[in-house]
Amino acid sequence: MRVVSLGAGALCLLCGLCLSTQAQEKGDISALLQRAQGSYDAGRYLDAANQLRQALRLVNKAIVAQMEGLLPEPERGWEAQPTQADADEFSPQVGLKVRRQYVKTNSAQSVEVEVAIGALDAGVLAMWLANPIQMERAREGSKLITIGTRRWVVKYDERDQTAELATVVGTDRVVLVRGYSLRSAEPAEKYAARVSLETLERLFR
Repeated sequence: MRVVSLGAGALCLLCGLCLSTQAQEKGDISALLQRAQGSYDAGRYLDAANQLRQALRLVNKAIVAQMEGLLPEPERGWEAQPTQADADEFSPQVGLKVRRQYVKTNSAQSVEVEVAIGALDAGVLAMWLANPIQMERAREGSKLITIGTRRWVVKYDERDQTAELATVVGTDRVVLVRGYSLRSAEPAEKYAARVSLETLERLFR
């Protein structure tokens, strides 16, 4: 009975995620789910599991496409590198991530913006954002700043000229901005300000 319950729950989750995919992908996913249900009902559990994994890959692809739209365009005088994504398999231990690196023209300066769903460090970051004293004890050199309406944990290392900014959206979405060869954290802060956190919250409730 327990196996039946888990199988039905997985199907419901995937069906709900299908609503946000494109029409063709919806058809592909629906077909896979129907075949998975048929395989499950016939007792072919391995086939059902493989079909569910294929459907999940398609759902992940659709989610990543939406996440990529959250990555900002380059600032004037900067160039954007191709987007990278971690989306082959989704689990609470892996999550989904997209990232893009931005390089300043004729300079060693670079900034990387990463958006993650299912991030393991979301809970810790949320605690730090709510309790600055705890953050300062756990992470020396960090501080809280407000960009727009959102608090960010910021750390800038003058010696290494590196910057790191992080914030949490909802309960499991993390936006991380890293900067390298920066004379200040300002370039990284500008990119952080251009990530649409409201869209991130609305898309993946």
